[in-house]
Amino acid sequence: MKKMFLLTALMFSSIVLAQGTEVANLKSVMKEMSSTLKIITAQASDSSKNAESAVLVEKLIKAGESSRTLFPKSATDKASQDKYQQMIDVVLLNSKDLKLAFEKNQNATAVEILNKLVQNKKDGHAEFKN
Repeated sequence: MKKMFLLTALMFSSIVLAQGTEVANLKSVMKEMSSTLKIITAQASDSSKNAESAVLVEKLIKAGESSRTLFPKSATDKASQDKYQQMIDVVLLNSKDLKLAFEKNQNATAVEILNKLVQNKKDGHAEFKN
């Protein structure tokens, strides 16, 4: 009986801990995206770092994908949630283009796409203030 109780308690605590590490909030995801974008921007002109930049862009893409289901507090209805997701989709498309530019060593194109991403960020923050 004691073993069963301990086993049940251990399983429950493992489930709670596992869920706690997977649950992210929008603020933390956006912060991760912002800091990753800063690193990428700082090294965008350095073609010797293109492989590293492509890996960072992949990190940006994964964070962007996870942010699609984490709505800002100001997105209270279906229309605003749809608009938020559309804006995130634009960020994802630009991010995928950015990764491709780094993979093809097209740093000038990468800088242009980064400018678009910075504008996407500004537009998103203007539209959805938390």
